[in-house]
Amino acid sequence: MAQRHKRGIFLISVMLVVLLITMFIGAAFELAPWAFRRTGSQSDVAAAQQAARSGLEYALARVQANPAWRAAGVRKVVVNDGTLTVVEQQGNVVGLLNQEGQLSQFRIRFNYQDGAGGADGLPDPGALAIQSPWISFNNLPSNSQVDVPRADGPNGAVTASPVIRTQLPPHAVHIVVEGRAGDWLRTATANNINPAPGFGTVSAVQIESTYKLSTESLILPSVLSAAGEIKTRLPNGNGRSLRLDSADRSAVPRIRTRGNLTVQGGPSNGANLTAARAGEFALLASGVFSGTRALTVTRATEGANQDFYNIKWSQVRQADGSNVMPAGVYTVDQQGLLRYYPMSLADYNALMTANPASPGVTPTLPASVAYTHTNGNNVKATFTVKADTLIQPAGLVNDIAIIPKKGVDPGPDAGSGTPTADEWSAAFAQPSHFDPGDQRFHYDANISNLLHQVHNDGRFNWSDLPNIHAENLDNANPVEFRQNGGGGNPQDVMAASIPLLGPKILAFVAAHPTDPSIAPALTSLGLSNGGLSQLPNVSDTLRASDITVKFKPNASSAVLSAPGTVTLGAKLTGDGGSIASAGSIKLVGLGVDFSATSVPNEGVSLYSKKDVLISTYDSDAQRYRDVALKGVVYCWGNLTAVLGNTSLNNASKWAQFKLTGALIAYGKDPEALGAATAGKVNFTAGNVLLKFDPSYINNVGIGLPSQVKLVRSTWEQH
Repeated sequence: MAQRHKRGIFLISVMLVVLLITMFIGAAFELAPWAFRRTGSQSDVAAAQQAARSGLEYALARVQANPAWRAAGVRKVVVNDGTLTVVEQQGNVVGLLNQEGQLSQFRIRFNYQDGAGGADGLPDPGALAIQSPWISFNNLPSNSQVDVPRADGPNGAVTASPVIRTQLPPHAVHIVVEGRAGDWLRTATANNINPAPGFGTVSAVQIESTYKLSTESLILPSVLSAAGEIKTRLPNGNGRSLRLDSADRSAVPRIRTRGNLTVQGGPSNGANLTAARAGEFALLASGVFSGTRALTVTRATEGANQDFYNIKWSQVRQADGSNVMPAGVYTVDQQGLLRYYPMSLADYNALMTANPASPGVTPTLPASVAYTHTNGNNVKATFTVKADTLIQPAGLVNDIAIIPKKGVDPGPDAGSGTPTADEWSAAFAQPSHFDPGDQRFHYDANISNLLHQVHNDGRFNWSDLPNIHAENLDNANPVEFRQNGGGGNPQDVMAASIPLLGPKILAFVAAHPTDPSIAPALTSLGLSNGGLSQLPNVSDTLRASDITVKFKPNASSAVLSAPGTVTLGAKLTGDGGSIASAGSIKLVGLGVDFSATSVPNEGVSLYSKKDVLISTYDSDAQRYRDVALKGVVYCWGNLTAVLGNTSLNNASKWAQFKLTGALIAYGKDPEALGAATAGKVNFTAGNVLLKFDPSYINNVGIGLPSQVKLVRSTWEQH
């Protein structure tokens, strides 16, 4: 009986053990799928982390290459190499990574998604909309602190009165990258790179990081920057000066130049370089200052490799061609009659001198430009620019001129000085003469004729030009230059060789100042006043003071874009206006009161790929008129402002030049390598008042070198 009892207890124990084992096995089978799922989730988390880091590296590379980058613009596939696809659209970025079949994604949001008229200045990004409340913000170009909002409105929009998540200091960029991975991404493709989350698991990781500019990336702010010398001529007398000021009290009013700084005239016993508050001028160690500076103005040392504000042609807002106006000469006569001549200004002057009755044609203006005039004996005419207008070439004519029928008188000294050897050389090396089709520099008949004369005069052996060959020097055909042999960029070779021409041509001009080949060549090269002298054979009485070119945009701004030189023999006025010229800009009329707009990315008032000439001589009153410019004035060549003349003994007849914003004579194409060949600034005025306003530079979206170095200040992952 006892033995049987022991066997029963053993059997019960075995059964209990079997039951426990069965329970453990069952639990193991139940738990195994969750363990597998957890392992897969850990893999997704790792992929999401890697995607977020990849997105951050992508954003940093884009910002370092373009400090104003915020992915603005229409939808663009930036990268698509099979393993990485990145799409940008109106401020948002989505990247899709494929690593051995596992898909992951990163997303970056700059767009406020608050509509086309929102605070970010961007239309909504369409299919690349991101509902995350975290906004990235690029404040690198700005000198001011900004608020970074939280997107907590409907559909992830930033509201009109948003919650401020953080404050971003000047010259900093805040980047928020969301990395995601999981089964739901299996439907994502390059064409559907931002799918809505579907069925399946999803893991998300977010990286937030703030980067600041390294000190060597900062451009020294200045109201006036010039690659060449700066010269100011003032009338004698108290209260006459080149005066510096700044709209931002934290910014030093400053002049920077790689040449000398000269200020002539002004008080006999006082300073002619003054500042409203502590200011400075920066020269190279070898630079010379000639003038008398106030105690509030100090000298600083300019670095030979320090860049000026680098504004590329592609960064300047251009007209898109919706409104087109043909190139040529538009004239107004004493009856208010508007006529059009499809030719250059020099050809118009020649035509009217030979045949003053030449009638021209009645033009059809685009909807963006309105022409009106008063009736009676004292006609006043107005061209009103209401929207973006593109000047379209008319045959071989790229320039546009709006002038009175009898032409305009630029006044004494307006671009009539003899060019220097460097100016001759720089003009001959202009890329506009280069034809990439046959790899040659072509010169027109006027320039060729001068070269023929210099050659025939025996000034030097043309074979002395290294690495280039001149053709057609011994006959009447236009001259061509081409590179000897191959290798290298032909334009670089020409730019290095042609400077030898300058001294030889200058010597010829000095020896034969009345040679008839000189004046036409000066005009063709843009070195003279461009044939702006008043036409003696036209008896019409309408003057430049009777014509106004007025910018009055229907929207926030309007730009006049031209493939050649823009000449306005009229008073230029208006707010929210901009002139962008691939040639020179010549404002030869009765004054300038012209302001760029203050909305983002539109701070340029005048931009010229060549020179800027401003002359406001009123020949009837024998005096000059004031100039007031607001915005960024930028040229690749030289800037000349003639608002006075030493032949006028009465200083009250000199006018004032006033600029609020920044003026940059860069001296070359900002994207070109090598040293500047121009960049001189010459003022002749009763007073020159330069007030630095960094808001216009910020609005252009630059103020930084084309490449920057960044230093990380914060980093967080969650």
